[in-house]
Amino acid sequence: MRKFKVKKMFLLALVLAAFVAGCVREQAPSPAFPTVVATLPVNGATSVLLNTTVSATFSSVMAPATIITTTFTLTGPGGIAITGIVSYSGTIAVFTPAVSLAAFSLYVATITTGAKIQAATRWPPILYGATTGVWTSR
Repeated sequence: MRKFKVKKMFLLALVLAAFVAGCVREQAPSPAFPTVVATLPVNGATSVLLNTTVSATFSSVMAPATIITTTFTLTGPGGIAITGIVSYSGTIAVFTPAVSLAAFSLYVATITTGAKIQAATRWPPILYGATTGVWTSR
């Protein structure tokens, strides 16, 4: 009779341990690098307004001092750099070109490895592009 009780107790403890282990809340691992979760215009967009701004929304708060014109760039036809101003607030970086963009042209925004999260982690560069249309909203 004692063997039976020990087996029952052991089996009960084993089932209870398995149940408790299965109820532990799993947490998704945090990414090693921040990601860009949204862009405006969206990657591959066409008929983009010629006087548009370009923005990127990050998955993490970035170090504002690292989101500047050398780390967030815009290039146009022939790989020519577009001059402009970069601003950053919350998790959104915005590149405002100094001039209107050329019609029917591909532009590529780049966020370089110089952009860092608050913990000073560097990350792989991100590229995305869009093509302009012919009208402006002005």
